[in-house]
Amino acid sequence: MADRKSVLLGGPIQHAIDGDGVFDGRFKNLILCLVEILEEAGYRVFSAHLAEDFGDLTPAENSAGIVTRDHGWMQCCDVYVAVFPRNGGEFIRSDGTHVEIGWASALGKPIVLVGDGIPSKENSHLVRGLGAITRVQFVPIKDVEGDPRSLLTEIQKAVGGM
Repeated sequence: MADRKSVLLGGPIQHAIDGDGVFDGRFKNLILCLVEILEEAGYRVFSAHLAEDFGDLTPAENSAGIVTRDHGWMQCCDVYVAVFPRNGGEFIRSDGTHVEIGWASALGKPIVLVGDGIPSKENSHLVRGLGAITRVQFVPIKDVEGDPRSLLTEIQKAVGGM
């Protein structure tokens, strides 16, 4: 089990919850599906979505604990996968995911970014140009939604046959 690879699976939490406190259903189903596929493929999956029950268990006063946990996951993961869903045509905001992209690139972790139209002018230069400093795969979310197992291929491309 020591050679088991791990994935940190990121994406919005706070801004994926509507005014009634309900997490975006389509995105939740995608995350759950990806976790299942990754685990079936033998990956250990780190996910704040699961740890915080999609925002229901997010401790409001424990920001330092969340940062420490997520940074620890980043340090020990083999690849970082971030999902950027849209709601009403706009990307769902995720400040934390962008922080995690920074950590991943600084630590030299391979990165897979899943979303519609990424990279595009909607993304900052730091996202669009990420490939200049680290291994990154940009994957259309429709491809992953249509065939969730395709994420496994994209992870292998990013890690370069680890």
